Amino acid sequence: MNVPVPPPLPFYPAPQPRARSSLGLVSLACGLVALLIGWVPLVGFVGLVAAIIGVITGAKALQLRKRGYDVDHGLATAGIALSGLVLFFVIGFLLLFASLLAAA
Repeated sequence: MNVPVPPPLPFYPAPQPRARSSLGLVSLACGLVALLIGWVPLVGFVGLVAAIIGVITGAKALQLRKRGYDVDHGLATAGIALSGLVLFFVIGFLLLFASLLAAA
């Protein structure tokens, strides 16, 4: 009883995962850092810088997404929104703090 052995199946390698850009995550993280630090009166400049970096990296992530790179659109959009909102409030807070110091 010799049963013929079927031919081996062709070997196909597993597809490699695409490299994801983490700029959206960096944008959101910078927005959160700016939100936490931006309200402290003497350290607010660090929050201001973090918010600016958050807006820039979020915009770059969305630009890369248009070019076909694998970027998380939601994180980039949330990072831009949060960083922009914090940027607006931190600049206002710093101007208010500076005017209070000038009046004193």
